[in-house]
Amino acid sequence: MNENFQNHDPLRIKNILMSTATDLYNDPFTQGSGLVNVYDAVQFVNGEDYQFIVYNDASYANIKKILDVPINSINSTLFGIDKFELVRKDQPNTSWFAGRLLPGERSTAVFTIENPSDNPLDITIKPQTLKLIKQTEFNETTAVRLQDSVINKSGIYIPNYYRLVDAKEHNDLYSYFDQTYPIPDDASLMILNLNFPFDEFMNKTEEVYANDMKISSLYLYDWVDKNNDTKIASDEISMVNRGGSWGTVQEARVSEPNLKFQSTPVVGIYPVPTKYSYWLGDIQKNSTSMDFTLTSNYYKKDKWDVIWLDNENIQIPPKNSTDVTATIVVPLDFQSGVYQGFLSFEGDKHTANVPISFGVKKLVDTKDRTVLITTSEDEDILYRNGFVKGSFDMINRYMSGDWRQYYFEIADESINAGAIDISWENDDTNISAFVFDPQGRIIQTNVPSGVFGHFMNWPTNDWLGTTPFSEGGGFFPVKNKDETSSVLFTPINQTGTYTLLVHSTLFGGDSPTEPIAIAAKFTTILHDDKAPIISLTLPEVVNNHIAIMPQIIDDNLDQVKYFLNNTEFNFTSNFIESQSIKDGSYELKISATDIVGFNVTKSFTLNIDNTNPTLVIDSPLDDMTVSETLLIDFEVIDDNLLDSGGIKIILPNGELRDQTQLKFDTSQFEEGNYKIQIFAEDKAGNIANKKISFNVDHSITSPTPILEDKQESDQNYILILGVAIGLAIGILTVLFATKKIKISVSK
Repeated sequence: MNENFQNHDPLRIKNILMSTATDLYNDPFTQGSGLVNVYDAVQFVNGEDYQFIVYNDASYANIKKILDVPINSINSTLFGIDKFELVRKDQPNTSWFAGRLLPGERSTAVFTIENPSDNPLDITIKPQTLKLIKQTEFNETTAVRLQDSVINKSGIYIPNYYRLVDAKEHNDLYSYFDQTYPIPDDASLMILNLNFPFDEFMNKTEEVYANDMKISSLYLYDWVDKNNDTKIASDEISMVNRGGSWGTVQEARVSEPNLKFQSTPVVGIYPVPTKYSYWLGDIQKNSTSMDFTLTSNYYKKDKWDVIWLDNENIQIPPKNSTDVTATIVVPLDFQSGVYQGFLSFEGDKHTANVPISFGVKKLVDTKDRTVLITTSEDEDILYRNGFVKGSFDMINRYMSGDWRQYYFEIADESINAGAIDISWENDDTNISAFVFDPQGRIIQTNVPSGVFGHFMNWPTNDWLGTTPFSEGGGFFPVKNKDETSSVLFTPINQTGTYTLLVHSTLFGGDSPTEPIAIAAKFTTILHDDKAPIISLTLPEVVNNHIAIMPQIIDDNLDQVKYFLNNTEFNFTSNFIESQSIKDGSYELKISATDIVGFNVTKSFTLNIDNTNPTLVIDSPLDDMTVSETLLIDFEVIDDNLLDSGGIKIILPNGELRDQTQLKFDTSQFEEGNYKIQIFAEDKAGNIANKKISFNVDHSITSPTPILEDKQESDQNYILILGVAIGLAIGILTVLFATKKIKISVSK
């Protein structure tokens, strides 16, 4: 790149190496983009026609979003800097980490494809994942200390040989199974798993734990029967791959298996002739036979439906670049865990495999509800989230064994504690678990280090430590509930994403994988045994201008709900939006719940009146002229009028209250125009008012107005009406009686 005067940085170099790597046809977590191909990388720099590179703009931002939380909690002054933080500029990356997402959420990345050549480049883009297409199984027992017919020397032993074609199909995944050749034509990856039950691997009757162990290693050969005697000899086989560990499951993988065999695929299972001790090494005891199961799994690349592209076929102009947008939509049925796949950019002579991964979170927005993560039986991907694999190694290192990650998104601020139950199937399997808070701190584990951690820097209490024979990977079963489950109680110190890290330190060995189930419940635990107290003093009548101020007393209040005649409504700024509610009497119900779970509901009677009083003014008329006396006579109509002080009359020389009739003396007023104002206010605070003008003119002669008592007048009307009704009844009675007499005479 220097020779070609090209700018470069570490990420640029990494993207070139990843984009030009050779595909190993393995899963992304195993191979990444593939095997580094330096020749193709140089060809890209030199601008060869078929080469290109790919990178996206989203991975760095998604990683930074997660890391910013723990980084912000770091005391930067310890490093001698003002503030430790990740740079805020774009960092192009070939691989795509789409973040940690909830089911139904989506993540988008823009991929840039660079064409360094002088010719246009056609690219096809395919989302891909590995799909299981065939599975076979073979059950047998090893024979120890077998000798080879060619190399017949003492102390030299051969494996037990088995033809793959003799294995039985596990199911009908592959319909056109060739009985003469066991590998499907379109298989891109072959995985062999050899598993032994734990009792076969370790003698549990031995007084000293792990003092009596035996293993067998796994080999895969290509066999050419040179002498046609149908017997496998050491000079007729060539090794294709091998797998071995100090555990219950051995694994060997072969990419593009059809290209690796010229003749017959043969499995070799080699029983190590002597037994070993974790503490001492070879204990010079002859090994014995072991029951085993050999599983063959065949995969091919298949379409990955979770990725959507805005364009699947594009052409990149010469010495230019083109963008394509990819979007991951997490299916609603995805469980918490980690998912992986590829986005393959295929040209005429080169394919760039972009590894893709993302985590799926389980939303916890309601406390005291059980959250389940279980096995999905139809999962056929390599990295099953509801399983752990038998990858532990008894003499390797602490990190050996399978590790699985699960995410809980705590959205309820009141949650401060969680209980997690992890269960599995085999008594001999052992699971250690760790809980991380959003800041990346381990806040709980089912295998605490105890005093050994404090004094000897011991990591966990299920670790055996190092021995002259072991490199430090040995584990002892530690279970705090029963043989097939473990429980953690963890503090929750903030909202955010909590990670559960599951580590299979020992593996039962009955199959290559073992289902696990996780049940979690998040709640609130406080020193609080008192329910909330609700206090509210209401006016007799209210309108939309009067604040209602309930007092909810509780140190750990969670939520308050308000109901009007059993219909919930939003209560903001201490006002009920009563202008949209009809006048009348209602039941106001207040329900208060604290974060512990105590609930109190209290009811109040709420009378709503948003209607102003009505003023019926008989006198004075507006702009009338008087000489000596102004008659004021009016009526106020309102069901909720104030008992006292609700009526006010402002006169030119003062004010009066609670009067609706009076003679106002104007004889001492100078001639001119004057005003009076009448107010009426009800108990809800609704006000009606009226301004009336009148003129004083002493030159005119007007009779003194008579102020009639309305109550007395009403009584007179009632008396007159009663007399009239009485007379009418008498007249009708007389007429009716006369009629009867006449009828009698006629008879």
